[in-house]
Amino acid sequence: MVRAIKKSLEDDIKKKWDTMPPQLKPFLLNEHGATNPFKLATFWSSPMTVEYTHGKHGLRLRDTSWFLATQYWKLDMIHYTRRLLLNGFFLQQCMLKPIEEIVKLLMSGADVSVSLSSFAQGGYAIQTPQTIERFLRNCQRDCPRLFNPEDSIDFVNQISDDWKSSSSTKKQRPTSKTSNGAQMQIHFDDDSNKKQRHSFNIVSSTTLKSLFKEYAENRGIPLRSLRFSHRDRTLFLSSAGNKTPDALDMHDQDVIYVHDTSASQEPTTVNLSGTNSLTSKRAKAKSQRNLKKVKAKIKEKTPSRQGEPTKTLEEWKAQHSRVLTKLHEEVRPQLRDIRKRLNEMNLKCQPPKQKEENKRKNKIKAHNANSHILPNSMIGGKAGKPYFIIHVGEAKNLYSTTKKFHLHQSHARTAIDLHGYTKSEALDALNEELPEWMDTAMKGEYPWVIAVKVVCGCGNQILSDMVKDWIKSTRTVSNAPKNSIV
Repeated sequence: MVRAIKKSLEDDIKKKWDTMPPQLKPFLLNEHGATNPFKLATFWSSPMTVEYTHGKHGLRLRDTSWFLATQYWKLDMIHYTRRLLLNGFFLQQCMLKPIEEIVKLLMSGADVSVSLSSFAQGGYAIQTPQTIERFLRNCQRDCPRLFNPEDSIDFVNQISDDWKSSSSTKKQRPTSKTSNGAQMQIHFDDDSNKKQRHSFNIVSSTTLKSLFKEYAENRGIPLRSLRFSHRDRTLFLSSAGNKTPDALDMHDQDVIYVHDTSASQEPTTVNLSGTNSLTSKRAKAKSQRNLKKVKAKIKEKTPSRQGEPTKTLEEWKAQHSRVLTKLHEEVRPQLRDIRKRLNEMNLKCQPPKQKEENKRKNKIKAHNANSHILPNSMIGGKAGKPYFIIHVGEAKNLYSTTKKFHLHQSHARTAIDLHGYTKSEALDALNEELPEWMDTAMKGEYPWVIAVKVVCGCGNQILSDMVKDWIKSTRTVSNAPKNSIV
């Protein structure tokens, strides 16, 4: 009989190994370091096996590893059981976190118990034969659900609570469903009213948080103001709220003691500084909680804008124009009235200011206009320019030449003296000399321009004004630049 059972177990083991990667069996059964997270990460991150660490492949391999661990446990092969259990927990961790990220965490020396919480649960499960037996017993009890891919992740977190209850680990995610369990009755005793006892009939898979919430609602007291304890151990909502009575080793007819903190916060006649500080801290914490609730309500009431399409710049401009159009239509009657009042006003512009002419200056101009003979130089008047240096030659080169000229005053062709001439005589003399100057310029070198000196004298400015006007009116004559004569 024993041989038949053993042979049946070995056949089941062989069939399960055939469904797994061929390189996994020698790694787990022959490798002494198969329980080392670095070696597990190296094995499962290799190109041959990395595809089995996620999705349905990883889920199937994890369940098969735990099934083989159960079979090896029945054959009293504890070392194989430990390796297969830890391998299943490592695959469970790979489904929660990519294998590449696990390798980086291990290479950086991160704390495994914090960064790889699911794998750390496996370390707690294989510590002693008692923890192994407890975990496998829970697996066998709920075997159909264990191999259901949809609920297996939440179930593993639940069935590992019993062997994790004595250790401090991270807060677990609450399961969305509760498994069936045995019926039991739990009593609640309030220290403020010991005569009154509240009893609840529950199943062993009910979470304590739902039980505490039902008790607080029956009493009409906020759940946050209640403190629970069982067998001299405080049951905090943060750590024990998501656990079941089975996980905390509770039995039928057990008593949970309740302490109401709101009843103990009544004002006393003794005024102690410690009490005042504690009261102020509690009041501050309560106000912060109320503020968070108000913000949460406002956030819920505020309509979400995520679904609204974003507007382009042209759409914003069009909307702005529509708003301005309404504004212009509203003020248009007022602007029309203002414009009408302005048109009706008789606004007379003051004529521009006339510049007053100097009477003495006008008299001198009239006198000089009628005079054809140069007055005596000893009589008053404004002195004219004594001489002019002019350029004579090709018209297009008069203002563009940069050539410097040597001017000899004694040379008859390059100078003319107008002393003793009247205005008309001086103009005739200049017109007579101009052809000769032009001929000299055109027979010379490029740019066919010569410099001529016209002497007017230092008397009145009649001759100098006449020469100036002659230069302006003659196309082939221009004033020479100051630096053009050497």
